[in-house]
Amino acid sequence: MEFEWVLHEEVHSSLSQLRNILMECAQRFPLALFGNDQHNKTDRFVFAAPHDQVKCVAVLTGDSITNAEVNFKVQRQQNVNMRTSIQSEHPWKLQQIQDAANHLQQGIAHIDNVDRHYLFKTSDEVMHVLGNILGCLQRSRTSLIVPRKKTIDDLIKSRNMKSLNPNLPENLAISFYIQSYKLVLAVYQLENAHGSVKYETQQAECSVPWLNDALVLLTIALQLCQRLKDKAPRTMEEILGTELDIKILTYQIPVTSEYTVFDRWICIYPIYLNNKRSLANGRKLAKDKCVENPTHQEIRDVLLAAGLNVGVENKLHPKERSKEPLFRGRIRVQLKNDDGTPVKSEFPTRDSLLEYVGTSISKLKTRQGKQSSSEQASQPSTSTSKKGKGKGRR
Repeated sequence: MEFEWVLHEEVHSSLSQLRNILMECAQRFPLALFGNDQHNKTDRFVFAAPHDQVKCVAVLTGDSITNAEVNFKVQRQQNVNMRTSIQSEHPWKLQQIQDAANHLQQGIAHIDNVDRHYLFKTSDEVMHVLGNILGCLQRSRTSLIVPRKKTIDDLIKSRNMKSLNPNLPENLAISFYIQSYKLVLAVYQLENAHGSVKYETQQAECSVPWLNDALVLLTIALQLCQRLKDKAPRTMEEILGTELDIKILTYQIPVTSEYTVFDRWICIYPIYLNNKRSLANGRKLAKDKCVENPTHQEIRDVLLAAGLNVGVENKLHPKERSKEPLFRGRIRVQLKNDDGTPVKSEFPTRDSLLEYVGTSISKLKTRQGKQSSSEQASQPSTSTSKKGKGKGRR
């Protein structure tokens, strides 16, 4: 029976595939995890901020910043520069990395706890195992995407602030944290106005390549796990020919929001933004908001730069006539949070996001080069046509 085949064969095959993905994800972490021989890998990062208000060069070793030089201008006092540093004797701990690694290891452990020769008897057993794994992977991913919020008082009193040398004045504080694929430095300046404390924030950030890789692999693993979770009850329903009680399927597994499941993320094909296509042939926006032959790599880069969660699939739009690699690729992007609010307030709808992507691609450096070269190439042809007007045909 198909249902028995799913329980006895496909579940184990999918768990094995899932474990391979998670092990590859573990290899990306700069920590010693399952099968990962890396011992606190070291990377150096240079932070960027608008108008150079905040400057920082930091060394990330494992899950800690072991060396950093921080310079920033005090707001409303632009001639006042503050400087502090972090030394290896007193590192700044990034708990988010350790938390994400711990949840990842726990997810792998749940897979290892399933004997390869065990024969699942019911879909409830499968759902229970998948529920445990899904929970771990979602917590691991959330640890990297959503920074744990602290009050200013907690931040000032934290152990990490004691790592700074020299110490900052009482009205200033800094914080390092992970947000998606970026390492962020935030500078807080407190002001006492009419008895209430307010603060202003400045930020600098840098991209961390291994974070992006880890998040992509976690997303792929979540997608695989969710597909297997969805398949088991559907197969059972088809075989029994009856409608299953939804409570049986969900009481052992946390309910997953439709917005955070990879399969529910919105899709963007390059054809949506191609000004060479008509609306009937796949284009979604007005031509002036599109570009010529956009690629999935350009769309991905723009979305990542905007701080969104992105995945890439090897898909081709049904209306895409060309089979060349240039036109392949489908982008998945998370538009909303668990509670239905936009991940980014500036992109409340798919159309607003598409407009942003279309206009941003045209501003890419690679696009600017193409435009200037095409303009230069078109000039001689224009002058030639003018000269030939009065001469007639030969």
